[in-house]
Amino acid sequence: MRELHQPHATRRQLNLQISTNQQAPLKMKTDAYRLRQVLNHLVDNAIKFSPAGSRVAMRTFAAEGRAIVDVSDTGPGVPLAARAHIFDRFYRASADVEGNGLGLAIARSAVEASGGTLTLERTGPEGTTFRLSVPASMPDQIGRASCRERV
Repeated sequence: MRELHQPHATRRQLNLQISTNQQAPLKMKTDAYRLRQVLNHLVDNAIKFSPAGSRVAMRTFAAEGRAIVDVSDTGPGVPLAARAHIFDRFYRASADVEGNGLGLAIARSAVEASGGTLTLERTGPEGTTFRLSVPASMPDQIGRASCRERV
């Protein structure tokens, strides 16, 4: 993940952080290819919408039998009028940023097909956090597990 996005983050003068709260890789009940696509889209969006000199972070952890990934930025946040439509196909919150308005709709659909959720967890002038939550494959080991960067 870092190798793919670090060049873009460096060009935008952003600090890209990827962290985990566990010791061992977290096993997720999801298609690894689709999960990579979703995470790539979320990180790419965070980079696109963050001002130079700010931070983009991806944090993984486990909670209540779920594998959770938060992707956060320190950009301007999602405008209030856009929040209800942010996951709609072809909806673009800003015409100033390149895109076709399909990424978040496709990402949410892919996550939901795996029994997960993709939500706009927090947004405001201090930044935005999207949360991906999918079932963990080994609920009895959830307290010891973690998703690693290879996802």
